[in-house]
Amino acid sequence: MAYILDIWFSWHVQESPTSLEFYEQNRCSVYRKRRMLFDVIAAIPFYGVLFVFNCRPWMKLLRCVKIVNVMGYLDEINRRSVVNELTHFWHVWMMYLLVIHWVACSYLAVATEVGFGTEWESWLPSQELEISDPENPSSSQLSKRYLRGLFFATTAFVKKARNMKPETAVLYTFQITMSFMGLITMSFVIGELASLFISYIGLEVDFRKTHIAVELYLARLRVSGRLKSRTYAFMTSLWSSHAGVSYDELLEEIPRPIRAACVLHASKEPLDWFVMKVFTPICWNGKSAIEAFTLSLAEQLRFEGYPRDENVVAEGSIVRAMYFVTKGHLNMQSNSLLDRPVGLGAGSYFGERGLLGFSISAYTVRTVRACDLFSLSSEAFIKVLKQHEFSRFALDICSRSYKQIKEKHVVNKTSIKISSRPRRSPQHMEKLYVKTEIAGGLGTSGGRISLECKPSKLVSAEILSYHNHIFLVIVTRCRGTREISCLVFGFSQTLKI
Repeated sequence: MAYILDIWFSWHVQESPTSLEFYEQNRCSVYRKRRMLFDVIAAIPFYGVLFVFNCRPWMKLLRCVKIVNVMGYLDEINRRSVVNELTHFWHVWMMYLLVIHWVACSYLAVATEVGFGTEWESWLPSQELEISDPENPSSSQLSKRYLRGLFFATTAFVKKARNMKPETAVLYTFQITMSFMGLITMSFVIGELASLFISYIGLEVDFRKTHIAVELYLARLRVSGRLKSRTYAFMTSLWSSHAGVSYDELLEEIPRPIRAACVLHASKEPLDWFVMKVFTPICWNGKSAIEAFTLSLAEQLRFEGYPRDENVVAEGSIVRAMYFVTKGHLNMQSNSLLDRPVGLGAGSYFGERGLLGFSISAYTVRTVRACDLFSLSSEAFIKVLKQHEFSRFALDICSRSYKQIKEKHVVNKTSIKISSRPRRSPQHMEKLYVKTEIAGGLGTSGGRISLECKPSKLVSAEILSYHNHIFLVIVTRCRGTREISCLVFGFSQTLKI
């Protein structure tokens, strides 16, 4: 009955674009061409139909034809397995031991049919192993019978034990058949294990070839010794940390939904902290919108690996990406803003200041140990912000605020002093009131700006400035009904007026 249900289920499986992408072929047509015949033979009850003709019980063995499809079932089980080599290794050994078990059972079945021998040192098992009371067999007798069957099976497969001479032509035929089956099984096992070993060392071989090619290339260029040492440090870190695997190229080959889920899992801690700190307070659409926004960010992240003592971000360079730390340790320092270095570990993020405005970085971030980072470029970040309503609204606030302040010549090298009387009439919605004091080029500024970005959406925002940077907007009211206290990730742009 189970065999019939298996055939019915495999026949009625419906194809879809997702299944075609997952299996890379039409599953139903492949089943009908390769596996259906063996399933039908195993499902037909030949012994029950021919029982009236006093047929031999050997007809029951036709059910074992389904064993031919066992590799297909194993492939189906391993289809979602990440540890493919290890799983395949255990399956090969399981199949090997299973075939030995079947051969041992076949040997005992032949002995039961033909008859037991009179002595131990003969092809047939001794009469001492014949069960006198089938309803209550002794455990010692069953153990000896099974061990005798395993002795025959291992002798036929390994061919390293004493091989007894069969007594009849039928036994000779059975012995030759089992020996041939053992030869085929051993060849299959050796071939599979060799393939697994080659696959296991394949990464090392490819990495070594790449390493040699890099060494030859650097020798032709005659680069400095310091650059050579940095290159060798990177190659060493790539092998010790990632076994020579380029994870970014590997992730690019994965389908987009699976890749996004993998990246989200790997960068969950720093990405969640960034979204919770910056975007969660301004989202009025609930938890589902935040989850969708986080997934959109994960789709745009790119993996980057750095060895120790390398600058990820240099002070004075243009900010083009922010980074999420998933492994390793870094030091962040600044000649103008920090008295001592700040440590960054797994779960941290940096580089968010100036990301939207391509400003000059005020910090240097250097690796202390080999680090795994996920980078988010400014172009990708703007793309994500424009995909969702609440983030697009916040970006619009930042853009308009930045343009208004720049047009009013708010910032100069020493001080910011701009004040304009706010207009209270409803027809004039764009208002500006900013008052700032900066001592020695460093300081903070606060102001309040009101503007209408969309019809019936009056928003109040507070602009903060630090070190002549506009980097933050705080929304205090949205849609005129709900009070929100939040931080919007905005421009970090040095204004040169």
